[in-house]
Amino acid sequence: MRMNSHILLLCWLICSRQFGEAASDLAFFLKDIGLEQHATTLERLGYGNVDDHAHWDDEEFKDFKAALVQEGVPPGHVGRLRRAIQSRRVEGACQQEVSAALPFSRPEAAAISRFLGKVGGSLEGEASGTDALLKAESLAFPGRGIDDEDAFVIAFVIVSNPVLKALKLGRNRISNMGAAAIFEGLKANVVLSTLDLTANKIG
Repeated sequence: MRMNSHILLLCWLICSRQFGEAASDLAFFLKDIGLEQHATTLERLGYGNVDDHAHWDDEEFKDFKAALVQEGVPPGHVGRLRRAIQSRRVEGACQQEVSAALPFSRPEAAAISRFLGKVGGSLEGEASGTDALLKAESLAFPGRGIDDEDAFVIAFVIVSNPVLKALKLGRNRISNMGAAAIFEGLKANVVLSTLDLTANKIG
């Protein structure tokens, strides 16, 4: 597929089960955020299990920060570690919500109607509504206010449309959860070669 490589990488990081497994390794996690030099310190202080970090409350974060500062870890590095850990918590919640919506059964009529209300008039050909979505070779919906709820409809379209080659969704309101749903749909699609998710709320 000739998709933007940074979009594919981002989607993979958001929803791949392999990410959850790899990120549990402290060295991988620290290298990913450019702080691998602190691996020994974290191990010695008992913070070596990255999976545990996702369950910390505010007090545990406070203790974590104090312990690292006492060890001489620069405050900027402590802040970067905290943000990375909090980001993993969000990604974990995102994956749970996406998984709960799988497999991609046909969305409810209200969800489809909501989506079509935003993109209506941009589908070409004699077919209308979902028939057009499932038969089009190219779909372009830039700047239509498409959000995460709509992304699940799009994911269903990706899975169910055997001829869809291009999908352009730039300048919308899709966040990590919506991108994760779309990427799950891509796993079942071998035809789509162009995907544009630029200028959304992914990251």
